Formats: sequence, C-alpha cells, structure tokens
Amino acid sequence: MQSSKNFIVVDTAGKNQLREIAVIDCNGKLEYEAFSEEYPENYRITLNKKPLKEILIDFNNLVNHRVVVFHNAKHDLQVLKKSYKKVGIKANKLKHICTYQLAQNFLLKSTSYSLENLSKQLNIKVNNKYFNSSMAHHARYDAEFTYQLYCKIMNPRITIAQSQKANPFNSNRVDNPFQHHLDLSSIYQEQFQTLILAVNDIKSDFNNQSKGVVVTGEPGMGKTHLMMRLAKEKLKVNRLLFIRQPNNSDAVIYHIYNRILESLAERVEGEYTQLQHLLAHSFIKLIDNLDSSELTKKDEDIIAFTIDNP
Repeated sequence: MQSSKNFIVVDTAGKNQLREIAVIDCNGKLEYEAFSEEYPENYRITLNKKPLKEILIDFNNLVNHRVVVFHNAKHDLQVLKKSYKKVGIKANKLKHICTYQLAQNFLLKSTSYSLENLSKQLNIKVNNKYFNSSMAHHARYDAEFTYQLYCKIMNPRITIAQSQKANPFNSNRVDNPFQHHLDLSSIYQEQFQTLILAVNDIKSDFNNQSKGVVVTGEPGMGKTHLMMRLAKEKLKVNRLLFIRQPNNSDAVIYHIYNRILESLAERVEGEYTQLQHLLAHSFIKLIDNLDSSELTKKDEDIIAFTIDNP
C-alpha cells in the first residue's frame, strides 16, 4: 500500500459555510491558509483574511488534478459545497481520500476514529508535540496532524526502517496477547502471514510432527503486539496459552501451571472464557465422532444446532 505523491491534505473549519481552510502539500509544508472575511468569528484576524469567493477560486486552482486528503471527507465536502453555493461559483471535481475511512479499513478496531484519538493511539507528533485537544478544529492544526496520519497509514514500514529500535506501537504497550489495543494491520504483515500459515500447517498435520515458530526481535519491537493480532485472528476456534519467561528457575513447573490457568480464564471477545470454549468444542467433537448409527434424534439436533457455535 503506497501513498500517491500527487496529493494535498486539506482541512476546513466552519459549519454552514467555510470559516477557514488550510492546505498541506505532499512534503508536509503549509501551501495555503485563509480565513473568510464574511465569517463573524474572524473579525480579529488580520493575516490571510480574504473574501469567501476569492478563497474558493484559490482552492479550485490549488486542486489542479491532485488527490485531496481529508480526515472527515463527508464534513469537509459538505462545508465546501455550501460555500460554493453561497458565492455562486462552480466547484472543481475532487478525487479525494478520507483518512477516517482509511483508519477503519486498515486499522483494527478502535474506540474512536477521531483525529485526536488516532493521533494519540499512533504516537503521532507535529513539531515534536502530541495532539492537544485545545488546538483541535483549527484548520492548519488539524491538517498537519491529518498529513502525519495519512503518511502513517499509507507507509507504516518507513517508520520502522528509520528507527529500527523504536517500537512502532510505542503509545499502546501490549503486556499480553489477550489485551485489546489499536493495531496497524499493515505493519509486520509478512511476519503475521507466516505465523498464520504455520498454525494452519500444524493443525492440518495429522502425523503430529513437532513444528513451531520462533519470533525474535529487540525489546520493544512489537512481538507481543504481533501475538495479540494472532490471538484476535484465531481465538474463536483455537486456544492460546501465554507463558511468560519465569523469573525463578526453581519454580518453573508452578510458573507454567499458573500461567496456563490464567490463560484459560481469559475471555474471548468479552463472552466465554477459553476454558468454556475448550469444553464446548471438545464436547461437540466427542458427539460428532460417535457412530452415526448410535446417534439419537436429540444428538443430531444438538450437532446441527451447534455446528456454527458450540
């Protein structure tokens, strides 16, 4: 997934008409900023204040067949549409990208896809500073963070290559695979697919030959985060025993036993525990392996009813 080099990032502020607009070029530099003279709240502003019609003509010229990146395209396009209608000029057709939708498509589940939440979850900074909610909804400020968010989603591997010892998930440390944190699915995608293939190979190996995968890397590189992604993918039908490295070499057996019990007590998607899933799947498998001639009508009804969800 590669981002287009011919794009601009645009953020608008205003409700029924444009209050302000900021345009960031594909190199992250401010290309255009303007405040509408007709908007009452802008009476104190002296720099870059222009008539709304002039701003929209400028914007038409700026687009110039470039892809326009918005964070919430639905809102920004609505503001622009109302503003064009107000001044009576025709808008250029825009080829646009919405980072809100990109985040929904390429990031795993998040509690919120607002610019503020995504910026904090993904450890995004502008001018070496994190997102400040008191500065939100100013066009230039939001546009700068939208630019960084777009680059983060479209080119996640660049971040890792530039800082090999940095944790790409630094802002949301994962202590065990059963936790739920924001995840960028395109990071370590190749390694993740290797894990999935290995698990599937082990499952289909009826000879029960010894197989496994060793995941290595410097501390903080995101190994446990990768295990969390694997858990999300597989926990509906597979069980996961997470055993940390023991601190006491004299109590290894107790440590393993304790961690197995803790793992089995973990809930899958907030409903049943792993142990309950294990018992349910095992029970159905036992019935399913019975001689069909021995199955009663009730047995058959149970198998049919539980085939999708034991």
